[in-house]
Amino acid sequence: TYTEPFLAMKQNDQRNLIEELLGITLLSEKAALLKELVRETKDKHKEEEYKIGGIQQANQQIESSIKDLQRRSDIWDKKHTENIEELKSKLLELAEINIDNELQSHKDLEAYSNQQRKTLQLDANVAQLDTKISKLNQDLTSIKDEACYVCNQPLDDELHKKLLKDKTDKLKGYEKDHTVVTSERNELGELGKQPSVHYDSISNAYDHKTTLDTLSIQLEHKLIETNQYVDQIETLKNKGLQEINWSQINELEELKEHQEFLLKLLTNKDSFIRKKIIEQNLGYLNTRLKYYLQKLGLPHYVTFLSDLSVEITEHGRDLDFDNLSRGERNRLILGLSFSFRDIFESMNTPINLLFIDELIDSGMDISGVESALAELKRITRDRNKNIFLISHKDELVGRVNDILNVIKENGFTTFSCDKEILENG
Repeated sequence: TYTEPFLAMKQNDQRNLIEELLGITLLSEKAALLKELVRETKDKHKEEEYKIGGIQQANQQIESSIKDLQRRSDIWDKKHTENIEELKSKLLELAEINIDNELQSHKDLEAYSNQQRKTLQLDANVAQLDTKISKLNQDLTSIKDEACYVCNQPLDDELHKKLLKDKTDKLKGYEKDHTVVTSERNELGELGKQPSVHYDSISNAYDHKTTLDTLSIQLEHKLIETNQYVDQIETLKNKGLQEINWSQINELEELKEHQEFLLKLLTNKDSFIRKKIIEQNLGYLNTRLKYYLQKLGLPHYVTFLSDLSVEITEHGRDLDFDNLSRGERNRLILGLSFSFRDIFESMNTPINLLFIDELIDSGMDISGVESALAELKRITRDRNKNIFLISHKDELVGRVNDILNVIKENGFTTFSCDKEILENG
């Protein structure tokens, strides 16, 4: 017999009920689903961000390695060029000396030195033999004069002969040696010009040749030597660096923005979709409410505003539900119930059964009861509704066609009417 009136509810409960009645909760349900989709999209977007961030971090490390390798490569190239230039410079410096001629000059110098030593030795030997031969000739001259070549005293015959023979034999021997030595000296000939050399010794010349050969080999190796850093850099660039594909995250970003936009359309109070639905249905609700309140004899204007709040006015005065009398509240409760029912049926399906439990009994004067009954009869007649009006007002007995009596005795309830009796115990 009593249900909390709509206008006595808390504002939030009123809003929830009217939103459900007007179909706004369907938007909320879709918004809840859409929120979940937005969350999933954001999670995927975040995962893609982490993935790209990981690739970027890895690429940064690889790029750092590439820069380090490039720096080493540049240093290697510079050093390599310097080494080649240094080797070329040394080779050019060494090439200024014809090492083959130098070696030959050293050989010639050695032969010259040997010849010089022999010549000097032979010249010394010739001079020595000349001295000896000259001395022997002087001795022989003294002996031939029969005087001692040492003391210049007269010699006896035997001694004289012996000395003469010895000196003569020795002179022949010296002259023979002189002839041989002179022949050897003549065979040597003149020394000529001494060969000119760059190095002091032939070993230094051979060192020059060894160094020249070594530097030539080193230069050949340097010229064909390759920069190993280049391959490492190319490998890192081609295989190490990962290409970042932005299409997935761009698609997710676009989808997220689209979903969030749709979510605003469903949830934002200023959304034109919500406004359109509310205005469309509120217009119909206010029209029906105005009609029923006029039929029920309530002089107040009751209107649902676009923010789903309710405005009650009388002769320009703003009132709230508690300012109304019991009978006025009952008229408003009936009018709202009838209007809500019309909205529900218009959006869903007609319902041909209506129970009103003692609602017109409380605080309703005769005029209010008559107005309510008249509207209920109209609804029954025009809209083919089956209405059960539960009331204790005896004056209504003659105003209706069918009466169902509910009789409770001894804990049992019986139902009776003109057509049939049902018992329920």
